[in-house]
Amino acid sequence: MKFSFLRGRLAKRGWEYRDSFPAGLRQYVLVFGPHTHSRDFWTGLCIREDLGLHHLHVLGKKPLFRGIQGWFLRKLGGIPVDQHAAGGIVGQVVEHFRSDPDFCLALAPEGTRAKVDGLRSGYYEIAKAAGVPIVVLGIDAGRKMVSISAPIMPLDTKEATDARVLEILGPLEGFVPEKGLQHLTPDRASRLMPEQLAWNAQTFPTRLFLDQPVEGGRIQMTHAEAYAEAQRFARGLYALGVVQGDRVALIGKNSAHWLIYDYAVSLAGAVSVPIYPTIDGPTARAVIEHSESKVVVLGKLDDVARYRDCIPSGIEVVTTPDHQRGDARTWDEVCAMGDPSAVFPTLHPDDLMTIIYTSGTTGMPKGVMHSYRNFQEAFRIILTQFSFLHQEVFLSYLPLCHVAERMIISAAGVYLTGRVHFVQSLETFATDLERAQPTVFLAVPRIWEKFGETLHRKLPAAWLRRALAPVLRKKLGLSRARLVLSGAAPIRASLIDEFASLGIVIQEVYGMTENLGITTVNFRGKVRIGSVGQPFAGTRVTLGEGDEILLESPTNTQGYYREPELTAELFRGGALHTGDVGRFDSDGYLYITGRIKDIFKTAKGKYVAPAPIEGRIMEADEVEQVCLFGVNLPQPVALAVLTEHALTQAREVVESRLQQLLDAINRELPQHERLAQLIVVRERWEVDNGFITPSLKIKRNQVEKFYHDLVHGLAARAEKVVWA
Repeated sequence: MKFSFLRGRLAKRGWEYRDSFPAGLRQYVLVFGPHTHSRDFWTGLCIREDLGLHHLHVLGKKPLFRGIQGWFLRKLGGIPVDQHAAGGIVGQVVEHFRSDPDFCLALAPEGTRAKVDGLRSGYYEIAKAAGVPIVVLGIDAGRKMVSISAPIMPLDTKEATDARVLEILGPLEGFVPEKGLQHLTPDRASRLMPEQLAWNAQTFPTRLFLDQPVEGGRIQMTHAEAYAEAQRFARGLYALGVVQGDRVALIGKNSAHWLIYDYAVSLAGAVSVPIYPTIDGPTARAVIEHSESKVVVLGKLDDVARYRDCIPSGIEVVTTPDHQRGDARTWDEVCAMGDPSAVFPTLHPDDLMTIIYTSGTTGMPKGVMHSYRNFQEAFRIILTQFSFLHQEVFLSYLPLCHVAERMIISAAGVYLTGRVHFVQSLETFATDLERAQPTVFLAVPRIWEKFGETLHRKLPAAWLRRALAPVLRKKLGLSRARLVLSGAAPIRASLIDEFASLGIVIQEVYGMTENLGITTVNFRGKVRIGSVGQPFAGTRVTLGEGDEILLESPTNTQGYYREPELTAELFRGGALHTGDVGRFDSDGYLYITGRIKDIFKTAKGKYVAPAPIEGRIMEADEVEQVCLFGVNLPQPVALAVLTEHALTQAREVVESRLQQLLDAINRELPQHERLAQLIVVRERWEVDNGFITPSLKIKRNQVEKFYHDLVHGLAARAEKVVWA
């Protein structure tokens, strides 16, 4: 019996099919779940209509097949079974498989809608005895998502097969989540990243993984296609002479092939060295030489000339399809050189996976070493704290060289069997975000400020923004966001409140390259504005001498590459020294109060920690960036960059508000910390003009150097708020 009126019903309600049904499959056991509510039956009928699975059969007790009810059950594909017959239920079903070459069976492995302690054996025994594959169909009511696995042949034991099925069904939310299978789900971080990549390709081969807009079209890859491409490039690296342990660098903006490079290098047993595409040529050359990279991959770049001469002679250069350079080997050329029979090495958890060079607020970047175990443990911690994460959607736009983006995009995309969208350019960012509608989204305060300015410009009235909250969330691209994070710098409390009124809960996080960013987070429902949250499970955060924040975690770096003295300094006493200064409140929330290297001494010999004062200034809606300094000055001075919204207002109005803010701050501060002036500067601090690191942190020493003469020249003026 067909129920054509049900076709497309799920799509109209916002449901999405993540996978295609396996093509050409005639006989199979369809295992669906989690089965927690009677609504599963009607959802299943909708899925059957959408996929055209009208030949699918279900089992029912023989007494149910009487009269009108029996007629209806048979029309639905019901098969009566007698529990007491010779051969039992399994024998009866196997006979159907043997007599009908197109016989297919659907059942719930729980066997009930109640919470279970394990899966029933029927699905396994039937598939094993009939010699047919199992197809796992997941109904995720929380995400409104249907997932479909590739065919799985029954393994040697039911326990092993159960584990495979639970890996797929366990993380999903049923209509009654507490009755689900989460408590039976195996460790989702049990594999190293390359192993997880292979599992994704095998289990969900048709699922879209990478989606990158390009001029005139899109680059799209499924999990199976991405894995195959990574294998091709890994074998090509072998042909270039790369062996296990060699370093392979990449300079490029975020792209699908950036991730393929990352995975390919791991498959080959080599070590990835990502380099920021915005750093200058000499610094790039220094990183290439220091890392001893054997191959350099050039990816998506705006300014090719910057890196034309930065690559030392004798190093192989390969270009991705995002970028072509006439004097270098192309990606496809290298892939074609590979031996298809080449065998990849077995990786150990403690093998070096990557060297991440810090963006460098001061001096030369340092090469932070991380192993496969570091990434594995990081995701074990994340999945412990955020068990709801599964098959998420991401937008990649922050530099993939940065540890936060690397974790959320490269690692999470694999471990969560997710889908990664990319931005085409800064100009298309808003459009790309709206199109992607990510379920996990990370931004830095500058991005949130831009969002806020856009909302204020288009909808000045707060009540109107609240009234249109659902529309605005979709327009911003955050209508489906389940986890919204902010990091790298403090975010204005008023901004957090404003987004909260739209139903967007921003959770501040704190971490560093040296521990893969896994330190503290404001958990949903426990957000404490002004703090960076509470420690992740498995991470010990304490305060050392001078209230320096110390970390003990399985995600801590193996050290700085070729820098034993710096490594020893980093881990003096056993714990990782962050260089950040902080405090805990009575509930265990951490507050960042400064950075040891940022503390300066005024001309009066008094020490000043700039971070808390800068945080107070950033509470002003008019201020987007601020930098405090006072070396060789009687009193500290603050430099401020205004928001675009503030620049549209009358100067006297803005100046009055800043003056009031300055007076209020000075009343709170001890004499030696009181601000002599707040100087409004015209030039915005950007990565391109050298004031901001690629990870969007202010280069304090660069700001001080550039504005030194200006500040000293304005010191004699009586005004407290000065427009430079």
